[in-house]
Amino acid sequence: MPVATAAFATEALNWVLASPIISAELVLLAYALYKLTKAFVYDPLTSPLESLPGPPKPGKVFDLSNLMMAMDTVNSQQNQQEMREQYGKNMHIQGFGYWDQRLLTFDTRAINYILHQATELYPKAWQSRRMLSRLLGEGLAVTEGEQHKRQRRVINPAFAPAVLRKMDPIFHSKAEELRDRWLGLLSPTPDAEGYSQLDINHWISRATFDAFALAGFSYSLNVIQNEDHPLYLAYKKMFDMAINKGQTLIGFLEIYMPWLTYLPTEVNRQINASKKIILEAGNELIREKRQALLKGLDEEKGPGNGGRDLLSLLIKSNLEETSPKQRLSDAELLAQIHSFLFVGSDSVSLSILWTLYELSHNIPLQTRVRDEILAARQASSGQTANDASALPLLDAVVRECLRLTPPLQSTLRSAARDDIIPTEDGNGIKIRAGQLIHLPFEGMNIAKEIWGQDAWEFKPDRWFNLPETAKRTPGLVSNLMTFSIGPHSCPGVHFAIMEMKAFLTELIASFEFAPVPKKRILKGNVMVTRPFVAGEWDKGTQMPMLIRPYSPQPSTEA
Repeated sequence: MPVATAAFATEALNWVLASPIISAELVLLAYALYKLTKAFVYDPLTSPLESLPGPPKPGKVFDLSNLMMAMDTVNSQQNQQEMREQYGKNMHIQGFGYWDQRLLTFDTRAINYILHQATELYPKAWQSRRMLSRLLGEGLAVTEGEQHKRQRRVINPAFAPAVLRKMDPIFHSKAEELRDRWLGLLSPTPDAEGYSQLDINHWISRATFDAFALAGFSYSLNVIQNEDHPLYLAYKKMFDMAINKGQTLIGFLEIYMPWLTYLPTEVNRQINASKKIILEAGNELIREKRQALLKGLDEEKGPGNGGRDLLSLLIKSNLEETSPKQRLSDAELLAQIHSFLFVGSDSVSLSILWTLYELSHNIPLQTRVRDEILAARQASSGQTANDASALPLLDAVVRECLRLTPPLQSTLRSAARDDIIPTEDGNGIKIRAGQLIHLPFEGMNIAKEIWGQDAWEFKPDRWFNLPETAKRTPGLVSNLMTFSIGPHSCPGVHFAIMEMKAFLTELIASFEFAPVPKKRILKGNVMVTRPFVAGEWDKGTQMPMLIRPYSPQPSTEA
């Protein structure tokens, strides 16, 4: 380089560095280039997950994702079994683009470490939390760390066994109300076999929402009879927009660019309008419950649970916290209402739906369950839905449905720092801070090497003689991953099972169920596992079914 040119370059560099504006811009530009290079070049090329086996990338740059293979509930049984057989229990999969490298693990030691032993190092992915917090607020389903511990400590007393037993009559009452409503809806001109067609998804979701509002908040919505209650409609419209119409490119981009949620789109307008109604109703509920508790009232005159509803117990537990720092704010209490109503009613309704779906395709099993319920009723003249010893087959049916079709197909965790995840083979898996981990609840529940070669089949009788491999599988209930494990496991698991059994007992005892010919029901993974009719995805969630009132056959004995 000529001396004059070198001198000019030196002078130019000195001038740039002497200018505070230009040097700041250069620093920002250099930092941005560094971050982009690290994210899109260095990190993918040096990812520790690259050493793991995994399925090939479908494309070259953007069309790389293996997520459909792992998360598509229509074909996930076959896909996940093939992946396990080909790549083992720990594999590397691609997320969105070549830079998004993830771990998918079926390793029981790794799962136990991530969800139980080192849960603070593996919070829920920020993408999932951002999406849920928009709808549910900062509730138990979203929070992490000390905030989650504080919320959990206040919430746990509301789900104590003694509390739940007092809610059982509410569930049975709502189940009987749904039964009577269906009897009035069935066609006066059924088919030749006495069946009428009904979309049971619509009705069961209404009934469980009604039951949860009454048991959870002593709030009578009466939506089994009339679905025009503003609070119910607000929830229905908000989640319809978020789930059925929000699964778009814009919906995906909103996770990474939250300012897009302020755009005046149809989805954003409806979600915001619904949240306003929910906020007003929730704040009013909290004020009423707190005032009643402070005045020492037990609300025995109300329609609900005599001051023993979940919200009253939650506020009472919150007021009894000796340290103000440990108490939940009204915003956090409101978020719990959102989470309870969504998770508590939606997941239970889906589990009831999928149970009836399985029984509709197995009439002999359906008959066995009905006979057991009717015999127990005749023997005890009381409600026995939650007595596993009185109704062992119903208990097995519920467990089998929760095994085969968990409401949440999987969960996503993110590594908070570089770590080595312990594995069954003792080798461990190196993972980098920020990398995502898929933990397949459904995949663990249907693994053939754990549950047997008939793991994909609905066979409740397996619960009377579980294989030893299933007994060693981690799970909050019955060796199932359905409710997760560890500090973030579902606190309302027994509440959910109790409600399921109450509705199933009444409906199975009162009706016979059969599939609608030429209507194939598919599982759709849209936040939770929902039923759709093949070829009718545009109509949203539905489960048409043939129903007829059960009439005991006359005895043939002389």
